Amino acid sequence: MLEGGRESTRARTCGALGLGVALLLLGSSAQAQAPGTATIAAPAPGASPDADQLYEEGRSAAKAGQQEKARELYQRSWRIRQHWLVAGNLGRIELTMSKFRDAAEHLTYFLKEAPATVDEPARKAAQGLLDTARAKVGELRVTVNVPGAEVLVDGQGVGTAPLSGVVFVNPGMVFVEARLAGYEAAKVSRTAVAGAEETVALRLLKPAIALNNSEPTVQTILAPNKSIVATGIALSSATAAAGIGFAIASPFHTEHKGDLISFASVSFWSFASTALIGGATLIYTLRTTPAKAKTGSFSNVAVTYQGTWVAARISW
Repeated sequence: MLEGGRESTRARTCGALGLGVALLLLGSSAQAQAPGTATIAAPAPGASPDADQLYEEGRSAAKAGQQEKARELYQRSWRIRQHWLVAGNLGRIELTMSKFRDAAEHLTYFLKEAPATVDEPARKAAQGLLDTARAKVGELRVTVNVPGAEVLVDGQGVGTAPLSGVVFVNPGMVFVEARLAGYEAAKVSRTAVAGAEETVALRLLKPAIALNNSEPTVQTILAPNKSIVATGIALSSATAAAGIGFAIASPFHTEHKGDLISFASVSFWSFASTALIGGATLIYTLRTTPAKAKTGSFSNVAVTYQGTWVAARISW
C-alpha cells in the first residue's frame, strides 16, 4: 500500500496489502528497499489539516486491513483536496474491492499529477494497476460542439467541454448529456463495453425562435370581379331605361288596345329585369367585398408536455 509521511521520514514503509505485489513505489530511493515496501512523499506543506488527518487515519485503517473504512477516509480527504498521493492510495484500495471505474479514475489522476520525483518503477506499478481496472470498464471520449458545456454521464457531472481525457463508465447502458445556458440540451444513450473505447459526439443547438407574429393574420380575401359588377350595372341600367321608355310611350298608343297592353307589359318586365339584375349585382358585390381586415399579433404561444399529451395555448 501507499503510506504518507514527510520527506524527512522517507523510511516509512507500507504492509503487503492488496494484489500481492509491490504497489506504487514512490520516491527516488524506492529501488533500494525490499520488495513490497515503498516510501512516499507527504502532502504539500500548508495543506488543510483536516485533509491530512483524514489521510493519516485512512492509512492506519488500511494497515489494519479495514479497507472499507480506509476507502471512506481517503474519499473524505479527497473531497477536501484532490492530491495525487490520496488518489494513488484510493485507486489501489478500490481495485482490490472491485470498484473498477473509481479505481481507473483515481489511478489515472495519480499518473497524471504525480511529480517527477516519483520514479519509473513506481509509475510502471501504477500503470499495471490502471490497466487491470481499464479492462473491466468502458471508456467514452465525449466531444461537444460548444466549449464550456457541462457534460453529465447518468446525471452526474464529469466536467466541462472540452474534456481532457476519457470518461470511465461501468459496462452497460449509459446516458451522456451536455448542457449550456442558451442551448437545448443534447442527450444520447450508449452501451458501454468493458475494455473498449467509444467516441460520443454531442451537438448543442440554439432553441427554436418563439412564434411572435406582428403581421396581419393570413386570410384568403376575395375581391369582387370588376367586369361582372360593371356588366350587372350596365344591364340593370339598360333594362331600367327600357322600362321607363315603354312606360312613357304607352299612353301615346291608345288607338289600339293591344298596343297599350303590349307596351305596359314590356315596361313591367323591363323593371322586373332591372330589379333582378341589380339585386344580383348588389349581392355579389357585398359577398365578395371583405370586411375590414383583422390584424393582430400572437402575444404568447405556449406548448407544454403533460405525460402523454401535448397542450398548446395561443393568445392574441
